[in-house]
Amino acid sequence: MVVKKLFKDVFLHQRRCFGSEEFRQRLQEKIDSFSAVAGPSDKTIRRHDEAEAKRLIRMGMECLKLDDFGSQPKGSSVKIALAAFVKIRTIVTNLWIARRLQMGILAG
Repeated sequence: MVVKKLFKDVFLHQRRCFGSEEFRQRLQEKIDSFSAVAGPSDKTIRRHDEAEAKRLIRMGMECLKLDDFGSQPKGSSVKIALAAFVKIRTIVTNLWIARRLQMGILAG
């Protein structure tokens, strides 16, 4: 949805689209048809990824035989490895991961 809006604003409405008027109209039709079959919203994707991240964390805790992360130091290699595992496979933020794994607050 965001990409579609950006594309319309920048390329079509501001007439920065290269090519003939016919090409621009065909492109506009394709964009409009895309919106009719658009997938899930950003909020839905975020909820799905948080659920997936939680599942991956539970799976990691089971594999490592951990009950909670409170007993581990904030920068333990276990937490770092699990954070990297979750980060690679989901789009949750570093802040979300740090809070969930009790790694402290992010510097910067």
